[in-house]
Amino acid sequence: MPKILIVHLTDMHLDVGDNGVSKRSEQIAAAMQTHFPAASMILLALTGDITQSGQADQFLVAERFVSDLVASIRDRSGMDAVVLAVPGNHDANFGDTTVPVRTALLKQLQTDGVEKIDPEVLGHCVRVFENFEAF
Repeated sequence: MPKILIVHLTDMHLDVGDNGVSKRSEQIAAAMQTHFPAASMILLALTGDITQSGQADQFLVAERFVSDLVASIRDRSGMDAVVLAVPGNHDANFGDTTVPVRTALLKQLQTDGVEKIDPEVLGHCVRVFENFEAF
């Protein structure tokens, strides 16, 4: 039976500059090295709050970190890790003009329910995750 090694990293809050996680890809890969021989697949699960505030430059830091970690895993195991990323609230960029529209939509949801929401308005509201989607 195949064995999947699941490496779960959460709430990293990566930001530009030194933050304690972004430079530790080698240490993380080394910590799992004893588990590589038994694994037929490696899943790297990144869940919630990958970045501090969803800014594009923070996702560049995250992309470098993940790339370095996958390379370190490959060097030590001979396998490419499959990466699964799930955003958290800190991965949304609320620093743009979608905030008033999002606030109005949330009020409408409370009173009218989801059935009456215009899909175009909803699409505008989830734009806060554009940087995550590019990641």
